[in-house]
Amino acid sequence: MSSQNLHDLLNPMSLRNSILLFLEQLKRHASHKRAPKGIQGWWTVTNQADERSTERIFLTFGGFIAWFAYQVTRQAVRSTRHFRGRAECKPLIPKLETEPSACEILALQLNKHVDDRLRFNIMRFSNKLKPKPKDVTPYIQNNTHCEMANDADAFPPLDFSTLNISSVPQLEVPRQPTWEPDYLDIPEWNPEGEQAVKKNASLSAVTTLFPSHFSDAIVRNPGEAENSTVASISMSLPTTLPKENAGVSMTVEISCEKASKICQILFDAHLGTKAGVWYICLPGGAELVPNPKLTLENCNRTAIASMFGPEITNAICKSPMYVEEDRLRLFRTKCVSATISREAKDSVFIDLAQGLWEGTEISEKLFLRPLNCSIPE
Repeated sequence: MSSQNLHDLLNPMSLRNSILLFLEQLKRHASHKRAPKGIQGWWTVTNQADERSTERIFLTFGGFIAWFAYQVTRQAVRSTRHFRGRAECKPLIPKLETEPSACEILALQLNKHVDDRLRFNIMRFSNKLKPKPKDVTPYIQNNTHCEMANDADAFPPLDFSTLNISSVPQLEVPRQPTWEPDYLDIPEWNPEGEQAVKKNASLSAVTTLFPSHFSDAIVRNPGEAENSTVASISMSLPTTLPKENAGVSMTVEISCEKASKICQILFDAHLGTKAGVWYICLPGGAELVPNPKLTLENCNRTAIASMFGPEITNAICKSPMYVEEDRLRLFRTKCVSATISREAKDSVFIDLAQGLWEGTEISEKLFLRPLNCSIPE
């Protein structure tokens, strides 16, 4: 087992992304009237497979739902058909097939995040399978006990002799994972939106991602390592499974020396200073002064690509807000905004709304520091 591969699969962000990929496939099949072609063959092979095979692990720890998600995702990757998330699924499936421990955790967490309606629509595909499976809901572990499902598995009893299950009821049902880090206890979706904030981006990644005229304007800060420098960029990402129209936000700190020109290009706003205070000159000569702050919105769409570069522009265009604005054929967008403080010596903060998938990919490029977690050898 590769410690690095396990870390790559089970760090919180990667685990969340994997769950979203499998849920995407489940939702696609939930609307189909018929089960996928070949499902009985997959089921027969699974019944005959080794206990530590990937398909058996998904069924053992995540029930029919997780097993079905793995099978349809694997088949989709093997086909030539394009689908949303294909680029992410293609390397994921081979990695899972070499990491049984990762499969255990993913199957367990995936089952926990399938809502009742989706579960019902997927379980109907199991009606004609032989032997007929049951909807297995794995145990939910907390600090004091393990609650386990009452449904018996379709397979013969598993060998528990090598497991430490002194605190687990002796039932012939899906067994507990070999190990489960405490940071993988993913809660249900919080309507108010739980966010993880990443700060201090890799300077080399920033200069690669953004055009030089923008990356040069980003404030530099001392890094944690000696004599290192980082870029003052932060990103907020959902830590739980997000709602359908969720997105990612990025905040970039711009130096006061470069802020005026950038605001002029993005917002057609003249940002100046007088007596150490920022002000915005309005048409006709009126001046708008932050007290203590003000926010510039309605960015000129045509200025985004040249300012931020193609990858950031694509992420902005995929944000739910931008998609809705595009539907309404609005010339300006609220996906790019600037927050200005009163003092002219203070930086200006540019906020960029991004799509969930695209923003997540960008965050993995900008924030290269490994997560603080312990992975067994």
